[in-house]
Amino acid sequence: MNPVSKYEMIRQVLSELKQPSYRYSQITEAIFKLKVGEFDRMVILPKSLREELIQTLGPRVCSIFPAKELTSSQVSKVLVTGHLILTRSKALFGS
Repeated sequence: MNPVSKYEMIRQVLSELKQPSYRYSQITEAIFKLKVGEFDRMVILPKSLREELIQTLGPRVCSIFPAKELTSSQVSKVLVTGHLILTRSKALFGS
């Protein structure tokens, strides 16, 4: 079984809820053009739909979010849902 992307899941939820096809376009426009990452902030959608998306998929479009950030004079590190990621080395990239 192939993994299902978050966007495919959104499309599937919209289909199950018998939403008009333009709802998916509204969501992708909110995500990519308006830079809205939380379903609750997509005010173009009906509140009942936002609540259903939150209940089914969680509050955020992206399930990865920063939990903690540590910064030193040489590097910044971000703990993201249990994974340590090197975001920028100041020695290599400057401040």
